Amino acid sequence: MKLSRILGLLVIALLAAPFAFADGGLVNMQFGYVNGAQDGTYYVSPYYGTMNNQPVTLFCDDVRNEVTWGETWTANVTNLGAAIANSSFGNTRGSLVYSNPALEYEAAAYLASEIATTSLTDQTDLVALQYALWNVLDPGYISSNSGLAWTDYTTAMALAQNGQTNLNFSNFEIVTNGGPDFPLALSGPKQVQEFIIMTPEPGTLVLMLSGMLALALLAIARARLAV
Repeated sequence: MKLSRILGLLVIALLAAPFAFADGGLVNMQFGYVNGAQDGTYYVSPYYGTMNNQPVTLFCDDVRNEVTWGETWTANVTNLGAAIANSSFGNTRGSLVYSNPALEYEAAAYLASEIATTSLTDQTDLVALQYALWNVLDPGYISSNSGLAWTDYTTAMALAQNGQTNLNFSNFEIVTNGGPDFPLALSGPKQVQEFIIMTPEPGTLVLMLSGMLALALLAIARARLAV
């Protein structure tokens, strides 16, 4: 395989991986599809879509508003780590509910990470975790008959309160509708559900690409020896 082709594949791999966007920047979002798990009324996270045409996995923290298949909108991106450090949640829906939403978003990040590691076939747990996530930013707005949802909610809030979530919050971003066509409000006809996305640590991408490059160079060396 030619080196130029290998390098091209590495570039494609890098572009295919989710990446962090600048805090406060506007992006173009499109909602794609759901994973199929639902409680008879609502489909639950994870959902899938694109951010600036790049595939992303979406974890919904907003039950007041809606999004439809194929819908496009502009959104503000708020890096959770930076927002916590600078108390800058002005572009998030949580800023309209809480005077200091850091605790709630830390709990939301924890629940998103729990959803991300739950099997898509485990519908009961996915539904419970989703209801817990919705209740973090909107307590009591939606109720669930599942005791698991309340347990997940109280666990997440307690871990966040005690600083025991063991998460790097810089790896989480809050995607909230914004810009002139989608001005931020708690709810309304121009509002789109708010989502959390998880981005890989830069070191993870570097290790992945370094490994791929090493394998590519080894393949080239073997091919030359075989000639």
